[in-house]
Amino acid sequence: MERISGGPRTSTSVSSGRVQRIIRILHRLSRIMLVLILALMFLIYTQDGESFHQKQITREAAPPRHFFPPHCKVADFPYGELAPVVKLLEDEEFIFVMYYAPWCAESIKVREEFIQAAKVLSSTVKFVAINCWHHKGECRQRMKFFSFPELFVYHTGVMDGYRFTGQKQAEYLVKFVESFLYPLKPLYSVVELDEFSVQGDNTVIGYFDFNSSPQPPGQDYYQFYLAALRVIALDFYQPVNFGVVVTKKLAAYVDIETPGRLIFGRLGNITLKYPPAFNMTARNISNWILHHKQKSQSPWLVPPGVKSLTLSVPMQQGATVFLFGPTNSLLNVNPYYDMVRFASLAYQTCGNKTNVYNKAMRLYLHNSISRMETAKQFHKKCLKMKSPNYYSNFPSLTSRCCVSLLSKQKTSEHKSYCEYCVHQPLGSRDTVCDLDLESNVKPDWSSNLLNSCSDFYQFYNVNKHNSVCCQESTAFSLIPKSTNRYRRNTDPYVVNGETTFMKQYHNKLTLQKSKSLLPLNDLIESATNPKDLNSRQFTGLQCRTNKTVSFYYVDSVYNSAFLERLGIQSTHSSHSAPSVILVDLDDEAVFTLNKDVTYQNLVRFVVNYTSGLLVRSRQSSDGTSPSECGSGTQRSVCLHEVTASTFHTDVLNNTQDVVLLFYTPWCGFCRQVAQSLLTIASYFRNSNILFARVNADQNDLPWEFTVDRFPTVIFLPAHRKFDSVVFPEKKPKSIPNLLKFILHYANFSLQFDTAVGMCTEQCIQTNRKKVLLRIGELERSIQRLQRRGMALAQVLPSNQQQQAYLNYARSVVIQSRDSKRLKLRKSQLLNGYLQKNWKHIDKKMMLKYLEESNL
Repeated sequence: MERISGGPRTSTSVSSGRVQRIIRILHRLSRIMLVLILALMFLIYTQDGESFHQKQITREAAPPRHFFPPHCKVADFPYGELAPVVKLLEDEEFIFVMYYAPWCAESIKVREEFIQAAKVLSSTVKFVAINCWHHKGECRQRMKFFSFPELFVYHTGVMDGYRFTGQKQAEYLVKFVESFLYPLKPLYSVVELDEFSVQGDNTVIGYFDFNSSPQPPGQDYYQFYLAALRVIALDFYQPVNFGVVVTKKLAAYVDIETPGRLIFGRLGNITLKYPPAFNMTARNISNWILHHKQKSQSPWLVPPGVKSLTLSVPMQQGATVFLFGPTNSLLNVNPYYDMVRFASLAYQTCGNKTNVYNKAMRLYLHNSISRMETAKQFHKKCLKMKSPNYYSNFPSLTSRCCVSLLSKQKTSEHKSYCEYCVHQPLGSRDTVCDLDLESNVKPDWSSNLLNSCSDFYQFYNVNKHNSVCCQESTAFSLIPKSTNRYRRNTDPYVVNGETTFMKQYHNKLTLQKSKSLLPLNDLIESATNPKDLNSRQFTGLQCRTNKTVSFYYVDSVYNSAFLERLGIQSTHSSHSAPSVILVDLDDEAVFTLNKDVTYQNLVRFVVNYTSGLLVRSRQSSDGTSPSECGSGTQRSVCLHEVTASTFHTDVLNNTQDVVLLFYTPWCGFCRQVAQSLLTIASYFRNSNILFARVNADQNDLPWEFTVDRFPTVIFLPAHRKFDSVVFPEKKPKSIPNLLKFILHYANFSLQFDTAVGMCTEQCIQTNRKKVLLRIGELERSIQRLQRRGMALAQVLPSNQQQQAYLNYARSVVIQSRDSKRLKLRKSQLLNGYLQKNWKHIDKKMMLKYLEESNL
């Protein structure tokens, strides 16, 4: 029995042991699998770690591309490197740099202007463009700009550049660069000196003796030159003029005794001398000039193109005359600015400044005529040289561009050098030396052409040939690089100076045509007639009137928006046509010269203003704006468009009521109120009432009809325009409120027409109930008056005073009773009329009833 009972126990224990072993094996296998999985994952991670991370959503920026086309005259550096520019500045006296951002809309806009300016001056100044937005570029790391583009002129030897602050147009870029090329004017005679002293309100004259020994004034002159660049860069529209005299006689004429000294002349003011204690440095000279610089007598205003107070500040100082004249800054002729300067000087020619300003006007007129004549002759000469037949008579005239090359043979005892030249006709367009040395120069010239010359043609171009002359030099020494900052006589720009200048002028004419600027002949025709300057009525007017007038000049080519904002309707089709306006903020008035802009008409215009004879000019829209009309069933209903020109005839018409809406295009609520008025206008379609609107932004109305908030609704009743009423500001401009407002102030005819036209069957029943209530009130009132009259009749007076009092009381009661009876009769008639016409009221019958009842 024990064996039998122990047998199952043994089998059970054996089976449980097997299960435990299997479980342990499975645990080991799971651990091994886990290790293998982790090893596999590690292997995958080491091979491609990005598979376990989120993929990057950014990528490296694309390499920058050239911003300027490759064929233009601008050297473009899209990677923002500065080293090539610094190296270029070592070889060039001036470079003009544009720092841009490729994404900037203003940079894209100025790019074409920069290219056009480069076409004009590329033979004299190198134009460079640098991408200052590339994050890896040197420009982005070193230069900190808050806006793009930025334009700078750099001069060799000067670390800081001269920033351009004018209008970014090609002609002004050319004017800005040319002001640096010729900053100093040499003066050789007393006449030139006198005319130079009145060209501007501020002139600086320096005396330098270049023939002095043992040390010529090189450094002082160079500092004076740099000071001129500093000052001119601040305002090249009306720069401080810098002149140089080189003779002792002329220096004594301007009261300069010592060479290397300066004087600062200010028109109508005392002349200053540069203090001897100050060092002759560019910074000291420029600071001294800017500190003592006086305001111009006829300023040239240059709005920056953004919101500014350029025109507002002069207006606040008194009556101001603005002459908007077309300017061609490519030419040295500006008759409209000369007109402003003549007017300003003549206006102030009185008192202790009479002799000074008279002389200034005479000299300025002579110089102006000389400049126009010189420009005219030069223009003819350039057009003649531009003709293809001009150089055909001079086949032997050629231009030559040469360079000297040193032998590269280092082992030779005797060194040699070659002169490589390019010959081309003098009338050729390629007047600038552009030697392709890498493709043309051969290393064996010095050995094969020793002490001889050779001519050859390049690329089969028969109009251009090259020459090489080589010779041996036993005592050849390298010439060190010159430290002189001025061009040598062998410089190709000096040799071909006239031809280069002619080419630039031809390029200016091309730019002038593309920009639609006024040509020279048209400008000369607009010049002031010398006879018109002798106006006794205008000369010295400042001392004969209590109104002070200032004169300013503005370029109308790029600032016509100011004229449009002031509502000036020019008689010319071109926006750049000249215009004259006079603004008086004290009287809140603007006056316009409606005649041709000439000096004679300008002075008469100012004289009439000081005499109070001018009529104020009011801004008025052209009337082409369509009227606001309804849609759907209201299509035939419109809000009549009123302008300042039609305001008197349309709104102030005494024969009709007018509802006028003042609106502006930028007012969103005005549109909503206009729709409400259109709905109301449909009710008054057959009535004698005008619904109109006026654009308050584009129309100057009489001051009593001006508003300061929009929308504004005004009701002007017929025959009582002086009783015009403004809709309450705090009341919502809803249709019921507007309708009540109109009916409340309308005349009886309009109120009656509205009541009859809008009264329905329900309206008739409601009014009949009100009439019945009114009849009951009148009957009760009459009964009370009758009882009061009977009571007074029974009273016996005791004296005459009581008798008089009783008689007066009886008459009042009788009069009030009769009035009530009349109203009762009319109410009974109206009740009977409403009872017979309980569905519709006929207007003619209603009027007949009113006439019969004397209502």
